[in-house]
Amino acid sequence: MRFFAYLAVAAAALLPPSAFAADISQKTADEIQSRIAAYFPELRKKGVIHLSPAGDHYEMKLDIDPIILSFERPLRISELTPIIENLVPRDDGLWAISRQAKDGWFIGDYFVGDEPSHFQIHAPDLSSDGVFDPEVGMIRNFNFLIRDFELSNQSHTSATQMSVKDYHGRIDIQNLRNGHGDINGDFTLNGLKETLTVFGVMTMRAAVTGRSLKARTEFHDVDLTGVSKILKFGLARLASGDRTLTSIQSKELASILRDHIPFAAGFAASGVIDDAAVTINNKSFTAGKVQYGLALQNLGQDESLSMGLELSEIASQPGVLPRGYEAALPKQIGYHVTMDGLKVVAAIRAQREGQNSGQSQAEIKKRVDDALSPTGRMTMHIDNTFARSDYYDVSVKGVMYMEPKQSREPVLDITVTARDLDKTVAFLQANTNSVPQFGQACFMLLMAKGFGKQEKDGTMTWHIQAGANRKVLINGREIRH
Repeated sequence: MRFFAYLAVAAAALLPPSAFAADISQKTADEIQSRIAAYFPELRKKGVIHLSPAGDHYEMKLDIDPIILSFERPLRISELTPIIENLVPRDDGLWAISRQAKDGWFIGDYFVGDEPSHFQIHAPDLSSDGVFDPEVGMIRNFNFLIRDFELSNQSHTSATQMSVKDYHGRIDIQNLRNGHGDINGDFTLNGLKETLTVFGVMTMRAAVTGRSLKARTEFHDVDLTGVSKILKFGLARLASGDRTLTSIQSKELASILRDHIPFAAGFAASGVIDDAAVTINNKSFTAGKVQYGLALQNLGQDESLSMGLELSEIASQPGVLPRGYEAALPKQIGYHVTMDGLKVVAAIRAQREGQNSGQSQAEIKKRVDDALSPTGRMTMHIDNTFARSDYYDVSVKGVMYMEPKQSREPVLDITVTARDLDKTVAFLQANTNSVPQFGQACFMLLMAKGFGKQEKDGTMTWHIQAGANRKVLINGREIRH
C-alpha cells in the first residue's frame, strides 16, 4: 500500500517552485501535469494523474486503477479509492499539501506461489497536511490522522484482523544542509486490537491489544538527494509496469546505490505501549507499560547496534500458570545490549559486488561474513538487564566477546547482582511442597551464595569470567568443569 502513498510524494516531487505558479489557472495546471508526466510517461498514457484548479488551490487526483488492474502476481488489486491531494502555492516558494478522505478502501489478493491471501484495508476517515519543498524534492513536514482504521487478511491457513481507533503522526525534515537533513517522526496510536487465527488440527487464536502507543523515529544525516533519486527510480519502474530492468536501468540503479549508500548516518526508534496484553487460546498475560528502543549508529564507519526492552506491571490471568508459579512471575524485566565491531554497510556492498560479479552463494556468503566483521571479533555490551519481583531482584551487566569465524566459545566478563537474597531463599523454601522444582532451585541458589561476594550495601555479587583459556572464574576463584 505504501507504493501509492510514495507515488503521491513522487508526483509532488516534480512540482516547480510555487513562485512560478502563484496564479492558479488551468494553463499552469497543464504545465505542472506535463512536468510530472514527462518523468513518468506511462502515467500520461494511462491517465493516472489529473491536475486542475479549484478555487485557491490545485486538486491532484491519482487514479491508480489503470496501473494496478494490470497486476496479477504477486499482488492483484480489485479496488482502490483514488488519492486526492490539494496543492496550494505559497509566497515562499513552498507548496502546502493536504488531504481529506472519507471511506477509503484497498482490496485485493497477495500470492505466495499459487496460494492467495485476500486482504481488505478500510480507512473511513483520513486527513493530512504538510509542506513540500521543491528544492530538496521532499516534504519538509507532514501531519496525518487516521480514525477507525481496519485491516483483515485471510488465507486457507490463517486469518488476521486489526483495528486502530486513531493514529496520528508528524514527520519533519530538519537541519537541512548540502542535500542532507535529519528526518524525525512522532506517532501516537490509540485503541489497538489485533487477532491471529491459525487453522489446523488444533486451531490457535492469539490476540494483542494496547491502550496507547507513543513512538519516535529518527534518521540522522539523511542523504536526501540519494533518497529522492532511488524513490523516483523505483516508482518510474513500477509505473511503467516493467518487471525486469534493462542493462541501462541496472547500471543507473547501481550508480545510485554506489554513490549514496548508506543513505543515512544512523537510525533510532523508541516507544512506550500502555496497557498491553497478549492472549493465546484464552490465556492472557498483561503489562502495564512496555518500553523499547533500537538504534543503528555511525553507518559506514564504526557501526554499533543497540537494543533495549523493558516490561513493567507484568501479570497473568488467574489459572494460566501452574499453582505456585504465579508468585514467581517477575513484575519487571528488562534488557539493554549494544553490539560493536559490525560493518553492516560494508557487508551490503560486498553482497552487491558478489552478485554483480556472478559469484556463487557460498562465495558471496564468505565475502559478506568477512566484510561484516573484518577483525573476526564482535563485542556485546550488556547493561541494565534485570528481573524483579516481590521476592527477587537480579541484574546483569558486563561484556561478551564473540569470534564466530573461529567457532570459539564466547569470552564472558559479567557481574551478576542479587538483592534481598535471603527473601528469595525463604520464598523458595515456603513453596517447595506445591512446586518441587523450587526445592532444587533453592539448593542451587545456596550453593551459588557460597561463591558470592557480600557488598557493603547488602547485595550479593558474582563477577563471572569465562572462555579465556577455557577457564571459568567467579570472583577470582576457578570453577572446574
